[in-house]
Amino acid sequence: MKQSIAFVVPCLNAGGAQRVVSSLANLLVDEYQVHIIALYPCEPFYRLDKRIKIATCQDTYLLEPSLLQSIKNNYLLVSNLA
Repeated sequence: MKQSIAFVVPCLNAGGAQRVVSSLANLLVDEYQVHIIALYPCEPFYRLDKRIKIATCQDTYLLEPSLLQSIKNNYLLVSNLA
């Protein structure tokens, strides 16, 4: 059985970190079971191998009215991943 590796990104839209994660995931999928965890859903901008598993933490992107509410929601979001 292959070992697993996971990458966590805010979203899979166009961006430098997303490009690097997509490239690494495509390179590692032959040796590892690769998972990408996106905090917010969106269609991947970069091509991903069909064997890569994608999970999202939230159904929609929420714009929070205050910094305190944003911190609280991010804490709850990350704690639900464990």
